Amino acid sequence: MIDHPHRLFQRQIKRYLGDVLSLPETVKTLMQVVNETYIQFDQDRGMLERAFDLSSEEMVEANRELLRHRQNLERIVAERTRDLVETNDRLVIEIRERRRAEKRLSLLNECLLSFGIDSRENIQRLVALCGSQLMASQVEYAVLSGDSLKPIAYWSRGNADPRLNPGKAFTAVLSESAFRESGSDLSILHPPFSGPFQTAVYQKFSLSGKQSGILFLGYGGQIILSEADREYLRILVTALQSEEERRRVRAELHQSRKTLSFLAKSAHDGIVVTDQHGQVTYWNPAAERIFGYTKTEVMGKPFQELLGPAATDVDYAANRPKLQRPGKEPLKGSTAEVPVIRKDGARVQVEISLSSSLDTQGEWYTLSIVRDITERKRWENSLKKAKEDAESASKAKSQFLANMSHEIRTPLNGILGMMELLSTEHLSDRQKRFLKMARSSGDSLLSVINDILDFSKIEAGRMELSLIEFDLHNLLEDLIGFLRESARRKGLELAYDIGEDVPLSLRGDACRIRQILINLLGNGIKFTEQGNVSVRVAVLSRDRGRLRLKFEVSDTGIGLSEDMQQDIFEAFSQGDGSVTRRFGGTGLGLAIAKQLAQMMGGTMGVKSQPGQGSTFWFTLALEEQKVLKPEEDLHPDESLEGLKILVVDDHETDRTMLCHQLRGLGAEAEKAESGRRALHVLQSAVWHGNPYDFVILGAALPMTNGFDLAKVIQMDSSLDDLKLIVFASPDIPRTNRENLEYRVHAYLSKPILRTELLKALRPGDSGEASGGGNGNEGPMQKPFSSSFAGRRILLVEDNEVNQEVGKAMLESLGCRVEVASNGNECLERIAGAAYDVILMDCQMPELDGYEATMIIRQQESGSSRIPILALTAHAMEGDRDVCLAAGMDDYLSKPFTVKQLVEALNRLISPG
Repeated sequence: MIDHPHRLFQRQIKRYLGDVLSLPETVKTLMQVVNETYIQFDQDRGMLERAFDLSSEEMVEANRELLRHRQNLERIVAERTRDLVETNDRLVIEIRERRRAEKRLSLLNECLLSFGIDSRENIQRLVALCGSQLMASQVEYAVLSGDSLKPIAYWSRGNADPRLNPGKAFTAVLSESAFRESGSDLSILHPPFSGPFQTAVYQKFSLSGKQSGILFLGYGGQIILSEADREYLRILVTALQSEEERRRVRAELHQSRKTLSFLAKSAHDGIVVTDQHGQVTYWNPAAERIFGYTKTEVMGKPFQELLGPAATDVDYAANRPKLQRPGKEPLKGSTAEVPVIRKDGARVQVEISLSSSLDTQGEWYTLSIVRDITERKRWENSLKKAKEDAESASKAKSQFLANMSHEIRTPLNGILGMMELLSTEHLSDRQKRFLKMARSSGDSLLSVINDILDFSKIEAGRMELSLIEFDLHNLLEDLIGFLRESARRKGLELAYDIGEDVPLSLRGDACRIRQILINLLGNGIKFTEQGNVSVRVAVLSRDRGRLRLKFEVSDTGIGLSEDMQQDIFEAFSQGDGSVTRRFGGTGLGLAIAKQLAQMMGGTMGVKSQPGQGSTFWFTLALEEQKVLKPEEDLHPDESLEGLKILVVDDHETDRTMLCHQLRGLGAEAEKAESGRRALHVLQSAVWHGNPYDFVILGAALPMTNGFDLAKVIQMDSSLDDLKLIVFASPDIPRTNRENLEYRVHAYLSKPILRTELLKALRPGDSGEASGGGNGNEGPMQKPFSSSFAGRRILLVEDNEVNQEVGKAMLESLGCRVEVASNGNECLERIAGAAYDVILMDCQMPELDGYEATMIIRQQESGSSRIPILALTAHAMEGDRDVCLAAGMDDYLSKPFTVKQLVEALNRLISPG
């Protein structure tokens, strides 16, 4: 069976072959192929018929389209041909320009390669090359510095306009407004402008510093600079800039070489340069002077040989390679002092500093700076000897002061001690007065000695501060109490005032602050005949617990002139000789006080006018221990909270300070200046139902004195609950006291101390305060109680008077006392008896206290230790440490009082 049989082929098979099913398979296959051939033939014929069926219009249109394509191709070919011709022309021009540029660059290269050292000549050749290659009639090059124009090089053709001279072209062109091309310093000028040129071109470019270069080209006709011309001009400008930089560097290098040569030749130190083999390559005149060899004699010789055999301690050849380590940075070596021998055989001391670096060829060279220190060594030896002499003199001075202190304090201890013992005896008023004067003189002598020692310590830098916590209020109260009797004897009022913002709990050297204030207050009392002396404290600054306080001590005394104020803080200065004769003193107190203030981070000054008093002030840097307000920091027993008090006094300062003091203690305080005003205030308070608890009266009031006012108050029944406190001098008439005895709660003396005020005002306390208001106060002391009764004490003292003083003081305490005159006697006594404590003098014949103490400590060897109290007349810094180092347990400086002795014994043994 044939797949898809062709109709014609099918009829023919049926016609000639009949049934095809019986035919062989090969014939069937052949017939299938023939059938497919018939079908393909029909398809091809159909296609040919469709092709021949195209109309004549389509053929015409196709021919037209082909014609259009042909025309387009011919046009494109023509354009491409024209472009090729133009490109070829441009290539010809570019090749010509490139050859021209190559020729220019070759000429420029030849010019640059032939450059010599003279920069001016090199610049002139560049300018000439510029003019010849850019076809200019004239070329000028100049440097513009500020407003100054300096011509450098000039070139012109042989047929240049003879009217132009070098340097004139700039004047004709630069004054004209030029067209400057955008983004460049190239300017092109065309007529109209003055001058013979039709076209002018100038290029401005930067040079080093603030200078500028200007290159001028003049043309006789109209020209247009091509890009190649412009590029060549830029190359020339770069070459000019490079040559100018070379010229500047050469000038600087030349100047540097001249400077270095001048420095090397004029240097006081020798400068020696050696190569990597240690041979001299440079030798300056100073080296010739130091060593005695000329430059010709040393060049090429080893430097080590020139140092001579005396310099064997420093091996120059061995030290040099240490500097020549790998690296490019200069390496510094050490400096050594060596002795050398000059050419003439003289020995000199030199200092040699070595350093090394690489040169431009990569080889090491060494620079040696040689300094003749022979004279310096001589001066150093002289200074060393002078220093040793000064130290020896200072040591001798300190020893002299120590010995002087010992020699004066030893008899002074006997004098003051005997007077203290004598004060416990029954004496007449006349004897008491004499004893008081003697005691005052002894205290004055002791104060002078202490001033001299303090000044010596400060000068020697051996004064040290001892920082402790202290209460400012207590410190000032102690001072006022200490000086109150001195002020009372002169009829002066003594007061203090602490600012409300001043904290009371501080940290600092309370002892030195007390010393400064005692000096200033003592001076105020000394130089004031009437009026008052006061101290005020205020806060200058506060920063995180650190304070700067200002203390002011004011008086109403004689005052100081401006000239006296200039020198008042100098040592041994006291204004003038008349002051010294009248008031006495060493003139050291203020000098010491100012230096102490400076040691504590402050300073000191004075404000004064003659006859109007003085105000000495000083500042201190202290630490605040608490941030509580003063009234919040009070102990409950010290608070006056809830009390209403009226202060009546005619002195404004006293009223203000006392009110401030009362408010600081928590009380409600008001003030009145007269008796009439006080009565009005008191009665008004009663009428308003808010009466006062206390009234503090001054004895001396205007019109009505304090006692008269007290009598008026006594007669007013509405004021029966009011308590009276009178402050007056201790020697007030007894009749006044007796008349008011039952109404007066307490008598106080100025200045009123806080402790006395509290005792008088606290509820439950009555009667007279202990402020010296009873009139029985005086310099005499009562004997101490026998708190050390039965204690066995050994007193080791070589001075007979001090033996008697010490023995009497100890016996007044109830002690059993034995006396030894030196260290040997001490050792004998302790060998046969037991003692509770030993009082050991340090300076004694045969065996002093230090050696005796060390022997005692060695002999104890673990047994019970005997307390030893050092008694010494030395008071220099470090004496206490020497005593403790020798084995003593405590230290007591002569002269001492019974009270100081009791305090020292309490530290060593318990009272019996």
